[in-house]
Amino acid sequence: MKLCSARLIRGKEEKKMLQFISENIGNMVVCVILLFLVGMAIRTVIRNRKKGHSSCGCDCQGCPYPCGKIYKGRR
Repeated sequence: MKLCSARLIRGKEEKKMLQFISENIGNMVVCVILLFLVGMAIRTVIRNRKKGHSSCGCDCQGCPYPCGKIYKGRR
């Protein structure tokens, strides 16, 4: 009797889990895509920093901001 009731409880839990997944699959897919895009953006920023590119992506010669002075020593 206990084994049968344990299987019923397990089956109900599995149904709840599948129902939750089926109701929220769209949100899960969007979250995975967003995490991928954020990861790729971070990867690009890190690679550019290692190559010595500035954060604005422009040439610092005509830039009025002081970041050009900071990056001149690194290049």
